[in-house]
Amino acid sequence: MKRFQSILAAALAGCLLMAFTACSSGNNGGTATNPPTGVNTSEASETKKDSITAKLEAIAEGEEGQALISSMENASNDTATGSLEVEGNTLVVICTYQIDIPEETMDAVCDALDSGLESMESTFQPLVSQLSDQLGDEVKIRVEYHTMDGDMLSSYTYTAD
Repeated sequence: MKRFQSILAAALAGCLLMAFTACSSGNNGGTATNPPTGVNTSEASETKKDSITAKLEAIAEGEEGQALISSMENASNDTATGSLEVEGNTLVVICTYQIDIPEETMDAVCDALDSGLESMESTFQPLVSQLSDQLGDEVKIRVEYHTMDGDMLSSYTYTAD
């Protein structure tokens, strides 16, 4: 079971890397960095946050996001389902196991997932940096693992630095 968790975690990292590499070829366009005259900075900050959220939602709902979910589910041999959500400037990758995890192995599974997610920091940092550069603001990626009952098994947030 522990080996399976590690393999699934590695597959998730590979899927994420491939999915978002496709995003890098897009054009950032000319995004204004200064708020227009007459707009207070808090409004401009909210508008920028909403813009980043909208861009992340487009990625999550678009072809790249759906390809990521399909790859993740295929890699799990149908033992997990995936979804993408957006919370502000954070893209949340959710993996939900569709198998019953015995209570006596729950701690070991959680420890293996935590270790796997932490060990992938160097894989995700360049990805987050690339996505942040593309969207013009700090972006984070959080990977969450859940039981089929919705209980959190493990979670890790990756940042550019």
